[in-house]
Amino acid sequence: MYKVKYGGKKGKTIELVESPDLVAIRTEGNQKLEDVQLTTRSRGLMKGSTEVAAFPEAGVTVHRMADDNSQLGLESAASPTSHRDEARASLKKEDDIRFAGRVLQEADSGEVMVYTENLFVKFHDSEKEAACLDLLKRYKLKVKNKLGFAKTPILYKRRRALVWLFLVFQKKF
Repeated sequence: MYKVKYGGKKGKTIELVESPDLVAIRTEGNQKLEDVQLTTRSRGLMKGSTEVAAFPEAGVTVHRMADDNSQLGLESAASPTSHRDEARASLKKEDDIRFAGRVLQEADSGEVMVYTENLFVKFHDSEKEAACLDLLKRYKLKVKNKLGFAKTPILYKRRRALVWLFLVFQKKF
């Protein structure tokens, strides 16, 4: 179980659990999953899955994996996550799939929570790019994408980096 607090020290705590049967899928070029060329194996593993959430502007869908055994009235000795994990592993090998990952859900309601381990950092436009990169390098962040809609935005990838960056910016500003 994961806990996330929104709104500072007095904010609301939300408890999240990993879903055993949901998979988040992001396609290259924000294509619809049904329009993506998939191998027979991946297509077969996704057969019978149900789309439960979609973010078309980002090419992301969340699918509930079909449980073939339960539909037949059979009990399975396999792990409850085995079908999901098999599909994820297969999808990750596909050329037109950027990401296939686990999904967290709110523990109480089951509401799907789509997240990323990426971090967006926006520096003040007056900052020199070299200074921004030096600061972030000091905290072992790696540039994943430079985004074109502002002068110094950069998308970084590193787990738990958000807390470190908050402390850096808190001191600086």
